[in-house]
Amino acid sequence: MATANDSSQIRIAGSGRLFVAEAGATAPADFGTDWNPQVWKDLGYTSTDGVTFAKKDKLDPVDTWQSVSPARFIYADRDLTLKFSMLQFNEATLPFFMGGDSVASLNW
Repeated sequence: MATANDSSQIRIAGSGRLFVAEAGATAPADFGTDWNPQVWKDLGYTSTDGVTFAKKDKLDPVDTWQSVSPARFIYADRDLTLKFSMLQFNEATLPFFMGGDSVASLNW
């Protein structure tokens, strides 16, 4: 059970790294260990703004004839977003930004 006013439960963000992989990839049990570079791509330097997490819910009201306000709300949609600014431009960041999985040169 959580204890009120426990300063050991306060988390202060420091620095970090951003890794991406195919959906379903298994992360290491200990996040401090090496991430398998065959599976996980390090996105390199990011801005000092860090990473921002956001959640936006859409609720649909359940109206009733007997009440002027909804009797309850049902979750209809949920958007979860992650926002960060990459500073490096390379073979790992370009496909991530463009939504692909590789970089190929074009011969004109």
